[in-house]
Amino acid sequence: MARPPALEQVQVNFRMPADLKRRVEAAAERNSRSTTAEIVATLEEKYPEEALSAEAFLDYLQRLTRPMSMDESIQKEEFLNHVLKRLGVGLEAQLADGDIILCPTEYEDE
Repeated sequence: MARPPALEQVQVNFRMPADLKRRVEAAAERNSRSTTAEIVATLEEKYPEEALSAEAFLDYLQRLTRPMSMDESIQKEEFLNHVLKRLGVGLEAQLADGDIILCPTEYEDE
């Protein structure tokens, strides 16, 4: 799974049994990833993201075109591209002067 933008990441601290930690570390090594990446991948499998309905997506697109600050525009563009990538539609979005510009793109596996 692609890493979400930094604004969408949070740090979580928790305790786990030492034996479980060793098993997670071993799995991470087998899968050539960090312990954190292994935990995130496991949690993603157990708790998949809910599907975005077409209605909710269209509502979001309509709200994108209202006037906004440059920072807000960048955050919304990043989120829109995250959604488009998850949908696997092969499009990348750019927001410009209240318009949504969709361009074909090829995503690399991350």
